[in-house]
Amino acid sequence: MIRIPCALSDGLRESEVVAEVQDAEGRPERVSVPRDFIVERDGKPWLPLSAWFWDQTDDVIHARLPVESHTGAHQITLKTSQIIQEKPCPR
Repeated sequence: MIRIPCALSDGLRESEVVAEVQDAEGRPERVSVPRDFIVERDGKPWLPLSAWFWDQTDDVIHARLPVESHTGAHQITLKTSQIIQEKPCPR
């Protein structure tokens, strides 16, 4: 499990938020998740993700989004410097 910083905006329901994260190339991805899915750390919101591969050659992590993004993506590639790692990533 990893976490990535995100920007939040209101969702369609009060119990939901839209979390925006940046991929390794700086492109935004937005996902609608339950408000209580977001983790706060040092007063900042973080989106938990499931990492499935660490590419040591390019120093990036491939992760699964918790739900399909607004663009239809199910996965995201992140720089390792963007994340907080809770459990070791598969290599």
